[in-house]
Amino acid sequence: MKTKKILFCILLFFLCACQGKEDTEKRTELHKEEIIEEKGLQEIEKVQKLKMTEEQKQKMSMEEAAIANKKREIQNLEIEKKLKKFVPRGWKILQFVTGDLNKDTLEDVAMVIEETDAENFVKNDALGPEILNINPRELWILFQEKDGDYALETKNDIGLIPSEHDEECPTLADPLLNGEIFIENHLLKCQFHYWLSAGSWYASIVSYIFRYQKEHFELIGVDYYSYHRASGEEKESSYNLFTGKMKITTGGNISGEGKEKVEWKNKPCERKPTLEELMEDDYTILLIEES
Repeated sequence: MKTKKILFCILLFFLCACQGKEDTEKRTELHKEEIIEEKGLQEIEKVQKLKMTEEQKQKMSMEEAAIANKKREIQNLEIEKKLKKFVPRGWKILQFVTGDLNKDTLEDVAMVIEETDAENFVKNDALGPEILNINPRELWILFQEKDGDYALETKNDIGLIPSEHDEECPTLADPLLNGEIFIENHLLKCQFHYWLSAGSWYASIVSYIFRYQKEHFELIGVDYYSYHRASGEEKESSYNLFTGKMKITTGGNISGEGKEKVEWKNKPCERKPTLEELMEDDYTILLIEES
C-alpha cells in the first residue's frame, strides 16, 4: 500500500513538473512573440519617422526655394528700378543678368534693351508672322559701384544682338528667345539660337565669349554648332582667339550613330575685337566657311 502511494506521488510530481515545463515554454514563446511584435512596431515607427523626416525635409526645401525665389524677385525689381534710369526714352529693358565681370566681388549687370518705335513693326506678306518687329536691340554693360549704384561701362549698339524678326528672313525665330545672355566665371557669354520655320532644314547656335581685360571687353572665343533637322548631321567649330586655335568637328549625328572627325587649324588673332565694335555675323561667316 505504501509502495502504491509512493508511486502515485512520484507520478503526480512528474506530471506537475511536465505541466510546469510546458507552461514555462509557452510563456517563453509568448514572451518571444511579444518581443518580436514590439521590435516590429519599433521598426515600423522608425520607418514612419524617417518617412516623415524626408517629407518634412522636402517640404522645407520647397519652402526655402520659394522664399529664395521671392527674394530674387524682390532683388531683381530693385535692380531694374536702378537700371531704368539709364534706359533712353522710347526704349525698354528686354532682359538683364547679374554677375561679377571685373573681379571686384560686386554684382555687375549685362542688360539688353529694345527700341519701341511703332514704325519698326512692319507688315509681312510672306511666310512667317503677319507683323515683324525689327526694332533694334543693344547690349549694355554696367559695373556696380560700392554704394550699390551702377555706372555704364560700355555698350554694343551696332547690331551684335539681333532683332526679334528679320525682314530678309521672316521665318527666322527670335535668336534670343531660346538663346541667352549670361555671366559665368567673370566671363560674359552671348548665345543665339537660329531656327527657321520654313526655308532651311538647318538650325544653329552661335556663342560669343568676352572677358574684361585691358579696360575693354575683348572677344576671346566663338562657338558655332549646327545640325540638320532631317538627317541629324552635326557640325561644330570652336575658335579660341586667345590661343589662335580653331577646332572643327564634323561627321557627328544627333542620333549618336555618326563617327566624328576632329580637325585643328591655326588662326592667329593679332587683335581681339571688343564688345562695342562686334556685329552679329562677323565671326559666324568665318566659322561656317572653315567648317
